[in-house]
This record gives sequence, C-alpha cells and structure tokens, in this order.
Amino acid sequence: MMERIIEFENRRGENYLEYLSNKLGGQIVNENELIIDHDKAIGKVLVVEKSNFRLVITQYQPYEDTYVKFSTDEKYEYNAVFFSQNIIYQKSEKESLQFSTPRGFILMKKSEKFTVLNKANEFKKIIVIYFNKDSFPEQHQHKLESIDNFAYHVGDRHIGIWKKNFEVKIVDVIHEDLQRQYLKLKLEELFLLFQNILFTLENNDKKTLYSDYEIESIYAIKKVIDANLSLKPNLKKLTIDYGISAVKLNKIYKFLFGQTVYNYYKEQRIHKAKDEVVQSQKNLTEIAYDYGFTDINHFSKSFIEAFGITPSELKKSLKK
Repeated sequence: MMERIIEFENRRGENYLEYLSNKLGGQIVNENELIIDHDKAIGKVLVVEKSNFRLVITQYQPYEDTYVKFSTDEKYEYNAVFFSQNIIYQKSEKESLQFSTPRGFILMKKSEKFTVLNKANEFKKIIVIYFNKDSFPEQHQHKLESIDNFAYHVGDRHIGIWKKNFEVKIVDVIHEDLQRQYLKLKLEELFLLFQNILFTLENNDKKTLYSDYEIESIYAIKKVIDANLSLKPNLKKLTIDYGISAVKLNKIYKFLFGQTVYNYYKEQRIHKAKDEVVQSQKNLTEIAYDYGFTDINHFSKSFIEAFGITPSELKKSLKK
C-alpha cells in the first residue's frame, strides 16, 4: 500500500497558514482557514493564533496512509495533542511508543518529536495547542517545568462535555456566517479547560496526569507480558520492579491498551495458543501446558469463551 510522509520541520517565521499550505497543499480562504481538496487528501485546518499560544484544529481525510511528523516550532515551548488516535512518540532512533488520546491529551516539551498516523480514507480530527510557559500565571509554571519529556492526561468531565458538544455538526446549530467565529471561541474554551486542569492538578485526590516514566514503564511491562505468555503476570513483582502501584499500573494499562493487565494477558495468550493449534504439529495437551493452562479442560473452556468452538473442533476442521 502506498504511504505518504509529511514532515513539519522547524518553521522559521513565515505565516503559519502559508506554512501549512506549503506542507499539506490547499487554499487559504481567510486569515484563519485552509481548505484542502486535491488528489492526496480532503479536509480543512483552522488556526487561532494569539501572542503566546496557537490553537490548531485539523479535519483531514487522506487517500493513502499518511504519516505527519511534527518537530520543534521555535516560537513555542510546549504543545498538547488532543483526541487523537495513533500518536507515535519517538523515544529514540530505534524505539517509539504509540498512544491514543480519545478523551484527553499528551503534553510535550518542544524538544520532543511525535508523528500522527492518518490511515487511508479515515476521517481524522486532531487538535493541537502550542503555548509558552508565560501563558500561565507564575505560581502554576512549576507544573510545566516538572515535565521531563511528556505527560499523558486522561481528560476530565469538563473536557469530555466539550468534546461531546464540539462533535455536533455545527451546520446543524450555527448559522454559516457565524461558524468560523464559533470554532475560534470553542478552541479558546478548550485552552481554558486545559489550563484549568493544570491549575487544579495539585488539588485533585485522584491523579490523572501521568509522567513519561510511568508511560514508558507500562510499555516495558507490556513487552514482558508479550514475551512470557506461558506465565500469568505477577503484579506484585511488576510493581516492585517498575516502582508503580498495582492500581495505577492497571489504570494506565487500560487507558493505553483498553484492558487491564490480566485481561490483556488472557486475550494475547488464547490467540497465540490458537495460532499454535492452526500452525503447529503439537498435540493439544502440549499447547495447553506451553501456555500455562492447568490442563486440557481449562484450555478448552478458555478457547470456547474466546472463539465459540473447542480447539479439537478447530483442529478437525483444518483437516477437511
């Protein structure tokens, strides 16, 4: 399958909409808006720029898989990426982490690089806020300074309500002459809600902002699980090895991968065992023990729960 790579390297002072037009293609229709309609993609971009922050909403549907790579914008110290699937954070040349932020955001320093994968023919809406530390009162700036590389926030009730309201088609509720102004105000409202999260962070009893170390630890734990599917994850040992509580481990794991540690392990294990049933010459008892099932009955019961048939029935069907 064809794929396209768009790189946003350092921008050196030119008008931001003109810069986007050069990178994405499209026509600037007013001081805030770019319309994209060509053989590579269709969509639009709205930009609201103030003295110390920039708000960008991109609504984009490419006709081929498109990787959009973002790097430093010299004008801003931080960026926050909201409500996006398939955000790839480049930890090093050889290692990357992939996130989704369906209800929250990833907050990154400008030195960090990230990529957004836009899959072919899928409509994607992504919102990015670029800002400087002085957008915040001095007494709250230390919260930004405490971030090493990036932080992951799961969102809160207010941002959830904002997202739900924002997803209503504005053509159904707002007169066309007011739609651009409405979008600008909604983006500024999101920035206000974002600031509110950071302002009140220390007052929250339940932590919802996770550090790069915590996120990277969860990915390391996932690698351990994937490499040892014959062994049930030992949460107590994992929490000691990675310095993270069991409650937090499961909570972050579920946000990142949609399941608790144990449920993820069970799903991966039974699918790998199914692959063995289909592809290997091993008997079913061997496969059961290789993947840590107590006996063939335990294996069959788990198999039926996952696939609706027994492993022996699957094996027989392959010989027909």
